[in-house]
Amino acid sequence: MASTRGPNPRRPVRQVAPRRQETPRWVWIGLIVSPIVLIALVLMLRTGDAPPEPRPVEDPNARIKELEGQVNGFVQSFRECMKLAQAEDPAVGPKREKLVAALARWIDEWDTIIEPHRDGDGRLPPELQGYGKTRTRVNNIRLDVMKSTGF
Repeated sequence: MASTRGPNPRRPVRQVAPRRQETPRWVWIGLIVSPIVLIALVLMLRTGDAPPEPRPVEDPNARIKELEGQVNGFVQSFRECMKLAQAEDPAVGPKREKLVAALARWIDEWDTIIEPHRDGDGRLPPELQGYGKTRTRVNNIRLDVMKSTGF
């Protein structure tokens, strides 16, 4: 008889399956960190692709042109004040004060723009001397208002 302890040619030999090795830590760390890094890169690329917002181009003479445009309004207001003063209307006082205040604001703003361009002698360069005429016109209106309606 055959021994039962030996290998049986009819039965396959059962071997113990090899023990599965653990996945190294760096693989787990890589699986967690890599999607985070990819998302961060995509977000950086998207924000980098957006064109910078264009700054509005401002005409350096735009405010000067606005101020020059106000001079004709001052002339009209001065004429109205003169008519009221000649008619001895009591409404001339508030209208005069309003005009004088507007002229003072205008002169302050004009000087803020023009004064930095004056040289050491207080003169404007030749290319800016034409702006002095506008300032003189407003100053004359202011003096005429004060002389004609009282200080």
